[in-house]
Amino acid sequence: MSLVAARVLALEAAFRRIAATRMAGLPLLQPGLAVQAVGFEPEPEDAGLAWGVLITPWFMNLLRLPLMAENAQRLPEPGVAADWTVGGHAVGCLGAEETLLGPGPLARYALCSLHSPMHHFADQVSALAAAHEVLQLLRPAAAQPLSTAAPVGAPPPSRRGFLFGRGQSPGTP
Repeated sequence: MSLVAARVLALEAAFRRIAATRMAGLPLLQPGLAVQAVGFEPEPEDAGLAWGVLITPWFMNLLRLPLMAENAQRLPEPGVAADWTVGGHAVGCLGAEETLLGPGPLARYALCSLHSPMHHFADQVSALAAAHEVLQLLRPAAAQPLSTAAPVGAPPPSRRGFLFGRGQSPGTP
């Protein structure tokens, strides 16, 4: 089993346990959704870290995971905000830690919130479609330009607007 596959299995197991314990019965849960890791791959610039999207019944986040303990030092400390360049774009992320992910530094990860809560997703299929859309935007084919570029003179898109293909900031026509 590859390091990425092992870390993804640990990630899904940890968040399934959280769903069944700490989050059980909370009204913000979308009962039609399940924990699922989507599209995790090593970073092209840093093979010691992998990133993809994590879907849970309460959030959808872009996540970075260390593949080995020594790689965790390249993630922000828990609670610390940092910029992360992904797909050629800087996105804000936050350092986090979940002991269910593994011992010591393997408990660390970084996240960028995409959706929370998840009530606007009717089912797992629609949440998966959104996750794949984000991944497609952030991992474009080398010859294919991003379709989210705003016209010259337009305000820059919000982070979520960019990630979901909306070329302008909220509140602009």
